[in-house]
Amino acid sequence: MPDLQRLRRCAFLQIALVLATTAALSSPAFAQTRADAAEQGLEKVSQKASEASPARLPTRFIPDSALSCAFLFPGPLLGAEELKLMPTEIVRAWGVENIGIDFADVDYVVAVAGAPSLQQVDFGFAVRLTKDFEVQQLNSSLFAGPAIEIDGYRALPLAHTPDLYLHQNGPRTAVVATRNYLMPMIAANEGQGPLPRLVADLPQLSPVMAAAVVEPVREQLNAMAVQVADQLPPPLAGATQIPKLLDAIVVAADVRPSGKLRVMLLGRNEDAAIELEKVVGEALQYAREAATAESLQRIDGSDPITEATRRYIQRLAGEIVAMLKPRRSGRRLTIEVDNQGLATTGIVVSLLLPTIQASREAALRRSSADNLKQILLALHNYHNAFEQLPQPASRNAEGQPLLSWRVAILPFVGEAQLYQEFHLNEPWNSEHNAALIPRMPAIFKHPGQTLPPGKTVYQAVVGEGLGFEPDGVTRFSDFTDGLSNTLALVEVDADHAVPWTQPADAVIDFDAPLAKMNKANPRGFNAAFMDGAVRLITHTIEPALFAAMLTRAGGERLHR
Repeated sequence: MPDLQRLRRCAFLQIALVLATTAALSSPAFAQTRADAAEQGLEKVSQKASEASPARLPTRFIPDSALSCAFLFPGPLLGAEELKLMPTEIVRAWGVENIGIDFADVDYVVAVAGAPSLQQVDFGFAVRLTKDFEVQQLNSSLFAGPAIEIDGYRALPLAHTPDLYLHQNGPRTAVVATRNYLMPMIAANEGQGPLPRLVADLPQLSPVMAAAVVEPVREQLNAMAVQVADQLPPPLAGATQIPKLLDAIVVAADVRPSGKLRVMLLGRNEDAAIELEKVVGEALQYAREAATAESLQRIDGSDPITEATRRYIQRLAGEIVAMLKPRRSGRRLTIEVDNQGLATTGIVVSLLLPTIQASREAALRRSSADNLKQILLALHNYHNAFEQLPQPASRNAEGQPLLSWRVAILPFVGEAQLYQEFHLNEPWNSEHNAALIPRMPAIFKHPGQTLPPGKTVYQAVVGEGLGFEPDGVTRFSDFTDGLSNTLALVEVDADHAVPWTQPADAVIDFDAPLAKMNKANPRGFNAAFMDGAVRLITHTIEPALFAAMLTRAGGERLHR
């Protein structure tokens, strides 16, 4: 069963697959069509476009429930004059050798994906050839065994790809799909679902095209937007409204050097398109300011060349934003970038990627540090109330561990109501208490790690002579090394994450004290000292120095 990260990735990647109406809207051949249809939406444009270009995208093999699809037409690419220096002979020979198909014989390929579910994501693709073929001519190593019957269709199981099957659908077509999606794809023809209807109105204008509709996953995307809303900076707050405003995304990509990349966002109505334009503009402006600020911070000096570099960075950021700024017409937003400009921008952006990545890592690190500071504040407030730190585990009369210290501090992090719902005389995994695990407070969730719901990497330093005594009372007066010199909490790696209510914390191996620490950030991991300070501990720290930070009364002298 895929985890939440996979579902999110699938949903957003599928929404990113879109198609070629943008090409129609942006092509000079359809300029008048655009003006005529400004107020009438995509359907009018497609109707008039068809008068100039009768070639249509095939709707065959696209089920009514499909979320996204993508098309590839190899012919224009293999025969393009601009690509004549590419090794097409090698590509075709590889196809014959490894698959059994000459790519020059492929008319088109259409890939289709359904809406993701908790069980799986159904998908498949169909390959249409320009001449007849037999399954026997395909490379036998592609298949895991003999044909089986699926919903009345004979299909061959593919090797190395579980739950994918190939069915020959006529003398020139092969359909490859997951078991549950094979029959819907074969049966689909001129469907009436949101995606087939969208595709039916689109002319074939580019060798690579894609389309996605929002309606099948609108509720999921709205829920995800709510979950991430508090993690977004204010300038990006409007992005959470995109699932409510957007109907479809359309892309046309002509990968030839003289071609263009065109992207269209289709709003639910003209008012939604106006709001989308605002959201996209704010996002671009924020990206410009953030990337520019981070880049400028890394440039020291005041000599003429350094000053010129600063001006160039600011100008470059402005040019990129201007290039990506969408044009609005009716309920459509269109972004158009020629491939030469895209290539130049790609080179420049690749130079700036380290800066962008560093900015992201810094933001995640600050967010995690804020969580640790809130937890430390709760520990201090707990100590003020009870004149001791919470024990790592609450225990019953027989001394068996029940619940984590994280549950004990709930009233001090604004979660008194949740605390009262726990059965404090039962273990963390009792039927009642286990049902509360998914309701983990946000401060126990690491912003940069994707974990199963209810798991945390924020763990206490527990052990004899360490921040928390495993079986006794620990008070601030016990920290003779000083609160500012003793670690209380650390970020462990995802492999050692635990359910937040479980009385389990980092077990430190003093022969390798850094082994379980969080390695997701290449610079280091956050650690909280008992006085409330949070610092980044680098992965290159001397193990002996780190070990000295763990003890509260070891008498070590720290030189940090």
